[in-house]
Amino acid sequence: MVSGELMNVNVAGLSRRLRDRLSPKSPVYIFHHIPKCGGTSLNQVLEEWFTVVRDYRMGFTGDYPAKTELSRLRSAHCLCGHFEAEGQLLHQRYPEVWEGDRYRVFSFIRDPLELQLSLFRYAELHNPKPKRTLEKHLARRPNYVASVLSATPENYKEVLDRYFFIGILEQGQESLDVLAQALGKPAKQLPWSNQTRSPKARKKLPLTRRKITKFREENALDYLIYDYCLERFEAQKQEVQLLEEVGLLRPEDGPD
Repeated sequence: MVSGELMNVNVAGLSRRLRDRLSPKSPVYIFHHIPKCGGTSLNQVLEEWFTVVRDYRMGFTGDYPAKTELSRLRSAHCLCGHFEAEGQLLHQRYPEVWEGDRYRVFSFIRDPLELQLSLFRYAELHNPKPKRTLEKHLARRPNYVASVLSATPENYKEVLDRYFFIGILEQGQESLDVLAQALGKPAKQLPWSNQTRSPKARKKLPLTRRKITKFREENALDYLIYDYCLERFEAQKQEVQLLEEVGLLRPEDGPD
């Protein structure tokens, strides 16, 4: 029985390696996993669609794996990473993904305040460093999403328009459905993993209306980015719906 199971595993592995090698050289997909925006859950789906190449730093350390040689990747691969630390941002670590049309970069985003609250809870659970207050945490890295994307008030739309797709965590399943169509992949149910946003946890955080208003003011660029991503996603949903209505899009097709 064991030998049979091992044989099945070996055959499956060989089949995947053969698929990878025979797949087209382009496009190559890059998942820019903005922390606490549903990427852990999405990774589970990507594992079913692609051969995932992980490029994440080790926990809260500054240790990164060796850079992936992107020229060796093919369309069966998907490179995944946070690319969130200065010196390791996506345009710094892999500048070639923004050159030409070989690479298609996609991401997910969420409400900036909810993102920061989730980061705070995650750090409380997993970061061995001395704990900080919520107020200090919220003030520590204003416009966090903008810093990860290297976006400014002047260029944020241009930066976001380079992304092949940006999903919205608050519309997680719908975003995954549209992404599946865009990639030409079979529809999947989004598993919810690594959740740190339970209602009980939210109630414990000392958030007043004044603090929320202050956060929005100090993170105005992140909200411009979030609102623009909402606009883009609505437009992409409408495009998919229109193509489906006129019969030009099948379940495993995607818009060009």
